[in-house]
Amino acid sequence: MNKYFGSCILLIILLSSCKTSKPVRPMEIYNSVNDIPASAINVPVDLELDELEKMVNEQVGQLLVNQGDNITGTNDDFDVRIEKSGDIELAVQGNAINIKVPLRLFIQKDIGLTIVKGEGDLELFFLTDYKITENWELTTQTSIDKYNWKKKPIVKLGMINIPIESIANKLVDRSKETVAREIDKKLQENFALREYLEPVWKKLQEPIQISDEYDAWIKVIPTKAGMTPLVTEQRKISTTLIVETDAKVILGGFNADTTSLLPLLPFSEVAQANDDYHLRLKTAIPYKAAEALAKKELIGQTFEEGGRKVTVKDIEIFGQKDQVVINTVLSGSFDGSLYLVGKPHYDRENEVLELKDLDFELKTSNFLHKSMAWIFQKGLKKKLKESLRMPIGDKKKEWKKAIEQQLTHLNIPSNIKMTADIDNLDIQDIFVEQEAVLLLVTAKGKVKLNIDNLEVLDEE
Repeated sequence: MNKYFGSCILLIILLSSCKTSKPVRPMEIYNSVNDIPASAINVPVDLELDELEKMVNEQVGQLLVNQGDNITGTNDDFDVRIEKSGDIELAVQGNAINIKVPLRLFIQKDIGLTIVKGEGDLELFFLTDYKITENWELTTQTSIDKYNWKKKPIVKLGMINIPIESIANKLVDRSKETVAREIDKKLQENFALREYLEPVWKKLQEPIQISDEYDAWIKVIPTKAGMTPLVTEQRKISTTLIVETDAKVILGGFNADTTSLLPLLPFSEVAQANDDYHLRLKTAIPYKAAEALAKKELIGQTFEEGGRKVTVKDIEIFGQKDQVVINTVLSGSFDGSLYLVGKPHYDRENEVLELKDLDFELKTSNFLHKSMAWIFQKGLKKKLKESLRMPIGDKKKEWKKAIEQQLTHLNIPSNIKMTADIDNLDIQDIFVEQEAVLLLVTAKGKVKLNIDNLEVLDEE
């Protein structure tokens, strides 16, 4: 009797244990994501040298020097006036600008009984070394390289022409600093790089919405800014602006804050750069956003078999290494959580983001086989997988269009024409992070910037 009673007690305990045992919540485990290279936006910039020459000639006045100066000694007081006699010509070589200035030199001297006058034509060749400071300010140092008399100066005294080349040379040597300072002043005034770049810099950082359905936004955070040296080829000045960024796409609940914009980063000179850009968009799909998609489809749905049924009450999503765990909270014949796991996967052929090999977690699966195998047959797993499938094809088109618009609709002067084209946009990798699934979306293409008219820059 005691033996029979003991066996009954053991059986009751075992049955009770099977009835109340529930799947154990899987542990959250997150791998550290390796450093992802920064996005590199290389923007080739072209400026016609003729435009720069036109601007310099308009800005540098006709009269360059007008002064009385004691150049050659106490007994030789000459008044000198130097004017442009033609257009200034420019050429760029490395970190220097070669400038040819055609001039006419007027000299006069009061000799008591009369005033003698003379003139001559010469070409001054200047060399302007330029440098861009960390603060994006252009500094120039112009010095005379050489000069060449096209018409040697003479002074007329009655019917007599008196050569005064040696005196004129001293006058030119003394006056050249005035001309050089005028050239430096005009170059620096008209190349206020910081003033042109700051509006573009701020606009680049403003978040832009790329999808209403997923409440998706692009946010660009610049990390480095620089420029290659100026080069001239076929009367065209070229350089490349380089901006490295941490570019993000956020889906769901992103605060499009425009107040925390970074100031223009210090200038850094880059020896060379490609003529394209390579964006690595860190596209975060927060678990909360994925939960919202699943809840929209499944909350309140009932699965039943015979007299047994369960209703989906809640859904929670979190990560475990390179997989996603779905906690499905049920009520009814079973009150509690069932856990499914699947690996985020991008189906390139169908352009769909999905959970590959989605299945019940091992301990949950063992529990179901023992107690609730009928749920397998009623489509809970299938419904979950369908609710979490995210078509990416159309979204990629939206992202492509948004990036192109962001790059071509910057707040820049009307004379600057910018074009942007994306050649390729693809999902390169997927990471499971603590709060989101992170897609590494790569975009490759080209941006081009042409400056048509420097006068408009001066008006802005």
